[in-house]
Amino acid sequence: MKSTTCDVIIIGTGMSGMAAALFAARYGLDTALVGQTGELGFASGLLDLLGVHPVNGGAVVADPWQGIAALQRDAPQHPYARMRIADIREAFRVVLDFLKAGGYPYTASPHANQTLPTPVGTLKTTYAVPHTMAHGPAALANRTPCLLVDIDGLKGYSARQITAGLADRWPGLRPVRISFP
Repeated sequence: MKSTTCDVIIIGTGMSGMAAALFAARYGLDTALVGQTGELGFASGLLDLLGVHPVNGGAVVADPWQGIAALQRDAPQHPYARMRIADIREAFRVVLDFLKAGGYPYTASPHANQTLPTPVGTLKTTYAVPHTMAHGPAALANRTPCLLVDIDGLKGYSARQITAGLADRWPGLRPVRISFP
């Protein structure tokens, strides 16, 4: 009879849980990833690296790697300060390669964060975005006129709310609501 034990059990269904399971499995550990799928409703799918530093100042970081170097100087007890930048880069490369090999590639610039609109009409700074969201940062940066479509009855996304929240920064947005089917 085959044993049902494993070397490590990782609890979590978000990107950090997936990354922890990936690295454990790469080191040859028999790994199980468990958690409740209810958390997925709060997951953006974005891969953040460092978007704001210092936090109290609220300064958006254009280059996350330069931001990490500053964080390492300013907060030597922060987890990023306890790692070499080369190791952080390699970890991100491994995760991005894994996602690409699995058919869900992400886009990331080697030395720049991306800014994209959120479902509530605010802006979010992040490092890597799923390929399905790749046009959002460019459209925002170029202020490309866009039609935002939402579906009547769909919760958590309002084209009108996004348009209202970004009107001063992105005047070319227009909302429309459709019924489906």
